[in-house]
Amino acid sequence: EVLPIQKGKKHALGLWVGVSHIVTDHPVFDGLPVNGMMGQEYENVWSPYVLKDMGNDLIVGSISYGFYAGDKTHLQSYIGPEPAFYGMDMGVVKHGEGRYVLSTLRLLENLGSDPVADKILFNLINWTSK
Repeated sequence: EVLPIQKGKKHALGLWVGVSHIVTDHPVFDGLPVNGMMGQEYENVWSPYVLKDMGNDLIVGSISYGFYAGDKTHLQSYIGPEPAFYGMDMGVVKHGEGRYVLSTLRLLENLGSDPVADKILFNLINWTSK
């Protein structure tokens, strides 16, 4: 509600259904594993939800299919795959003549305690300041 753009949000917690969080080869991830799914290195920063319908300038994206019943807990069981979805964990969204870099990664709460969070934030600052 802070941004002047519309955004959707979807849970990306992989209970019995896996959610693949995929990191692209981008300057924000210099020095970290890229071009694949987030592995053990990213255990503290992966996102529990994704932004939907934000365009496709993804830096980190997730893909899965529906499984979360939300408030309808009586439907919270494996009833088969629902339509697939993809979303943005981190990416660039154009707005007017500018752009926003949006992220749902858990960086702030892990700064100083996880060197991966520190590296991503410093790389992000370096990339956006160029």
